Amino acid sequence: MTRIINSAGKIKALNIRKEGPQDDKVLAIDVKFGDVSITPELLARLLGSDEETVLASFWDEARDPRFLALDPIGSMAELRHCRVTIERMRLDDCLVRKFKVALGSLNACRAEFSVTVNSPTSNVAAVLAELVAEDVGILVDMAQGELELAA
Repeated sequence: MTRIINSAGKIKALNIRKEGPQDDKVLAIDVKFGDVSITPELLARLLGSDEETVLASFWDEARDPRFLALDPIGSMAELRHCRVTIERMRLDDCLVRKFKVALGSLNACRAEFSVTVNSPTSNVAAVLAELVAEDVGILVDMAQGELELAA
């Protein structure tokens, strides 16, 4: 596993639902995070590029965002089979997706993204509900080769 996010952020919303075939539905939770710091290297991976190209494209020599890059950058990339840790609560086999990244000075990236937790244990929803709108620690670890870029 490779650590790709190690930051604080905010849980903006929870969506609890059942998914799957009619006779075999399982519980799933979508957790929307905001204001999470990510690296330009991760942004490059999400865009299917390299860090040097992303740095030159989105920031000027003073490391301020270029004019065209002021709106959030969306990525349809999906990170599959991730281990996500939220305030010491470990969640395995998560899907991380729906990235929107805002650029700041000094090559800073602030991200918003969603994590889908499939078949959570009974107390996960209750614990996450208590954390909505709170600042939380977020770790995302990705298995090698599990980044999938949408066509």
